[in-house]
Amino acid sequence: GRKKFNITGLCIPKKHYMVDMDAKLEQIIEQYIENEEYFTVNRARQYGKTTLLELLYQRLKKDYIILDISFEGKEDYFRTLDTLADGLCYEFQKVLKRSGYPELARIFEDPGNDKLPIQCLGERITILCGQAKKKVILMVDEVDKAADHQIFLTFLGLLRDKYMMYQRGREETFSSVILAGVHDIKNLKVKIRPEGSGRERQDHVEHTNYNSPWNISADFVVDLGFSPQEIEAMLWQYENDCHTGMDISKMSELLYTYTEGYPFLVSCLCKHMDETPYPWTSEGLQAAVKFLLGRPNTLFDDIIKNLERYQGFKNMVEGILLRGADVSYIASNPDIARGEMYGILKNENGHVKIANPIFESYIYEYFVSLHNITNLVMSKYSDKSIYIKDGKLDMET
Repeated sequence: GRKKFNITGLCIPKKHYMVDMDAKLEQIIEQYIENEEYFTVNRARQYGKTTLLELLYQRLKKDYIILDISFEGKEDYFRTLDTLADGLCYEFQKVLKRSGYPELARIFEDPGNDKLPIQCLGERITILCGQAKKKVILMVDEVDKAADHQIFLTFLGLLRDKYMMYQRGREETFSSVILAGVHDIKNLKVKIRPEGSGRERQDHVEHTNYNSPWNISADFVVDLGFSPQEIEAMLWQYENDCHTGMDISKMSELLYTYTEGYPFLVSCLCKHMDETPYPWTSEGLQAAVKFLLGRPNTLFDDIIKNLERYQGFKNMVEGILLRGADVSYIASNPDIARGEMYGILKNENGHVKIANPIFESYIYEYFVSLHNITNLVMSKYSDKSIYIKDGKLDMET
């Protein structure tokens, strides 16, 4: 059968319509992998991280040995240093066998040293990278699952120390480490709650800040969002298969306008137009947007959860949307940083704006419904969202 648009899990080039990631992959390989950088791909949920890692894996597996693991469902690993060391040994061994390196897999086989489990793991990594005929890269997906655990920081500390030695030519270790998740691992230190109070706590916080175990990592600046040109190229593939007669450049501009290139939203709308009788016209797309806004999905649930979790963040978004508050973009403001990390806010010429019109109307409707319940809203709002005219999203407003 022909390709489909995919919105769950991994996108596979043979099965799914997807934007051409080659330029992004080249940039990552040149800028990060060839320079032996350690880095975190931290982007909002459903922003294509897992797909990117898979494409990178396919591209690099010939020239590198890649330990690609995921922490999805592995919360057990973070109970103690022992369970972490055992869990990682198990994962590494599994990957090496699967990739056709049984002799290297043996390095992680026999039980380790109970007294110094992490040091013992470090020693095995050194042996692996010394014996391997290629450079070894560690890729970890779903790193957020580990982010709450002090024990994970110990492992990052080990990787950092080995990397420092490696750069001086004194020890073998991974040439690159790639961590993927929503949170930037550099900011994990925020999660460590020191004991004690007052001044002592202040000291400790500053101290922790200074000693982030991941301060060796390079900032990941590759844009994973889809550009209008990339959307257009994807629609050309689709049009060649399906002959809808759409105006491709207009459709890609419109898709970009609604979504600002948020991968999940672009794919959702395309999938919807493909699998329902909506025509590939601006009216058809508006209908698809309306349909998308009217149904729950994991991403929208997530947005609401993040708004409800942080009151200051919620107030800021509410101010921007309901009262037209003008908020200056200050990267160090934790609420702004949070909103950007979750893909809800963006920096537009020095002002904080909601990331795209779809999120804007979804969050707007959410706030209006909250206010309706509590009767806080003046009658002119309770009528219906100012964004909706005749049942369609009014782009002008």
